[in-house]
Amino acid sequence: MGIINKYIKSFFVLALTLMAINGKSQNIEAPIKPYRIGILLPFTAAANEDGNINKQEQLISYAMMDFYGGIKLALENLSSLGFNAEIYTWNTQGKPTDDITALFKSQQFDSLDLVIGPIDDELALEISKIHPSLIQVSPLKYLKNNPQSINFFQKKENRFESVIEGVFNRFQNYRVCVLSKNPNQSKITVKKLSKSYNNKFTVTYHSYSQGSISPNLPSGENIILVIDGIAQTQKLRLARKINRKVNSYIIADHTWFDNFLPAEEVDESLIIYPTINHIFGLDPITQEFSKQYIDSFHAEPSRFGYQGYDQMWFLGNALLTFGNDFINYLPNAEYSGIINNIALKHTDLGLINRGMRFLYRKESELISWD
Repeated sequence: MGIINKYIKSFFVLALTLMAINGKSQNIEAPIKPYRIGILLPFTAAANEDGNINKQEQLISYAMMDFYGGIKLALENLSSLGFNAEIYTWNTQGKPTDDITALFKSQQFDSLDLVIGPIDDELALEISKIHPSLIQVSPLKYLKNNPQSINFFQKKENRFESVIEGVFNRFQNYRVCVLSKNPNQSKITVKKLSKSYNNKFTVTYHSYSQGSISPNLPSGENIILVIDGIAQTQKLRLARKINRKVNSYIIADHTWFDNFLPAEEVDESLIIYPTINHIFGLDPITQEFSKQYIDSFHAEPSRFGYQGYDQMWFLGNALLTFGNDFINYLPNAEYSGIINNIALKHTDLGLINRGMRFLYRKESELISWD
């Protein structure tokens, strides 16, 4: 299928990186056995005594079905690479605690290679207690879990870390200036992350108050001004601080893109917006995925459908490359999917996604910096 051509190539490059670093691979064409994957999500919504459906639960159930649709399409495309999986799905909505516990202790659950879900903290911790070695994927919210967990969702309070890592990976020949209302806290975050880059970046820290920057930004060219926690209403003032510096840019606070405020006076070519969950609607790969989704489910995919596809495609290729213990072999590599960038980082609480998309505006068109 055409939709997988880009992603075969993209993941093939990532797989080569993984194998070169770790010296371990699995035969991609002939998996030893079908992988057993459990999907544990709230697919339905509860009704009260009057028969009225809980609206919030209904929205969640719609999202879960779209997410599952994306998973199914990814599995279909993965099969052309030799990926073979047995899929088990369970609806967690309205199930008694005893039934859930019995499921977790069942032979079928015990045989799983990984489980996608749940989105409930208590259920996630229960799985970790009964199956501490089972790879547990949290697709749509951050779950504080064990070292065998994979969090594809980023907490908002961690997104500045993701922005900094994205800057370090993309702007290695620039001088990085962090502008914050709390530069001391920003400094702690940046210094912690810079250790993994052998502290090779020159970073200065600046406070912002009532339109003034202290200390002044360094003179010269190639400046990357990273914004941390400053409102978008200050965009014009900040743009004026660098508009005469050659080859210099503002990295917007991660909240700016979601609540974009246009301003005619601002030169948007100077501003790069980090974000997650962005789809390039005119991209032929995106359009082909949308067509495949509509043909299969007779509905337009929501962002959850795209997320399900990206995540299952990534997981399937990781299993093909390394087998069941792939979680131990993922290095600092970033994979570009249809809606998200995926960059899983090892922590004491498992793998956490720090992938970000960096976008800029050119003549009202959004373009990827990557």
